[in-house]
Amino acid sequence: MQAMLEQHAGESKTISFYHSEIHQQVKRRKSLEDLVSKAISERDLEVHYQPIVDTKTWEIAKFEALCRFKPTKDNAFTTQEMISIAEDLNLISELDRTVGILSLQALPKIKMLFGQHIGLTINRSFNSKMDAVQILTNTLEMIENYTDSPQSITIELTESAYFDSQSQQANALKSLREQGVTIAIDDFGTGYSSFTYLSDCHFDYLKIDREFVTDIQLGSNKCKIVNMIIGLCHSLGIKVVAEGVETEQEVMVLKSLGVDYMQGYFFSKPLPFTSLHQAKNYRQNLVGIDTKPDQQQKKTSLIHLFKGKPHLDPSEPLSLVDKYFKVTQTDALPVINKGVCVGIVLRETLNLHLTPTMGTELETMREAAIWRRPVNQLMQIHFTQLNADTKQDKISELISNETPFPWVLVDGEKYKGLLTQADVLLHLAGRQPCL
Repeated sequence: MQAMLEQHAGESKTISFYHSEIHQQVKRRKSLEDLVSKAISERDLEVHYQPIVDTKTWEIAKFEALCRFKPTKDNAFTTQEMISIAEDLNLISELDRTVGILSLQALPKIKMLFGQHIGLTINRSFNSKMDAVQILTNTLEMIENYTDSPQSITIELTESAYFDSQSQQANALKSLREQGVTIAIDDFGTGYSSFTYLSDCHFDYLKIDREFVTDIQLGSNKCKIVNMIIGLCHSLGIKVVAEGVETEQEVMVLKSLGVDYMQGYFFSKPLPFTSLHQAKNYRQNLVGIDTKPDQQQKKTSLIHLFKGKPHLDPSEPLSLVDKYFKVTQTDALPVINKGVCVGIVLRETLNLHLTPTMGTELETMREAAIWRRPVNQLMQIHFTQLNADTKQDKISELISNETPFPWVLVDGEKYKGLLTQADVLLHLAGRQPCL
């Protein structure tokens, strides 16, 4: 560090400090800002594609388009650092658009390599000074201008905390979906407000972050969280994508939990188009994993009617039960302890414990305490249990015998699913269960 005494005419003396390391940091930052601005304005970017694999078929379903800045001799940098700089310069919308256009132009060639069914996921960030509605409107215009197969496109909303699900934004999403575009949200958020966020039904996919995927093990807290998210999403008709999958153990646990899609280095790192043929190499990693589709007999059993529902731990509060019932149409939730169903909570039972003022400004302290009561104080411990492999042609007999609903499906002692009266009636009417 260097210091210099300065005095200008009519001014007091000042001391100026010079720190060579800080100077180099400022100089490097300015250089990277110039690089980001130039790369975006000239569309001098690379797009790498990471496969997203369908866990039912273990085939590539789509590719996610990811930005890459071309390396330079003068500066070493990471992609995330450059994206952060683009956000600071308020250029993230232009960056997303550039990557979107380049990937849409490449989509016909990708389909030639992998088949016409292949989709493309494009990221759009809301961390911008541009209004969210304008971002979504611009996205629709981009898709209309650069592809004739919008049904192949998924828009992944990043920095989605900036999305408040207001009517104008909801209408913009609706316009995209009316063109066949599907919508993915990249985080579940924090707090119970996220339940309402998902229940608005503007989204088709939810991506589970790598934070919850890394080193996931059966019975762990991560496993319980992911299982809860999957159950909630499936009950709302939302499919789940796990990203950042890197190990065989993670694949097996996530598959057992019912994840619909996976992506990560276990399958393939993001690849430039010139190397995209290597994306199929993940098959050799599947040798130790059961990749067979569900056996046919399961499709004729009761478990096939179960499409996923959230479940509860005995110690969880009634406030969570209320949230689940508000965002799903189910009338019953199972209470699970160590994989075993120990009770059920019915919507009508919960309603008996609630008052009109609960959840309002008129709520009393006594009423507030009710929200904190654990589920095990409310659950019913006597309920119907049926073998999960019970054939569907036994339904009429079960109903004739007045077998009480809901039906908890088990394999031995292990919980496998739950069917309500509405699920069964809709099946008998030739419709899919309403979750």
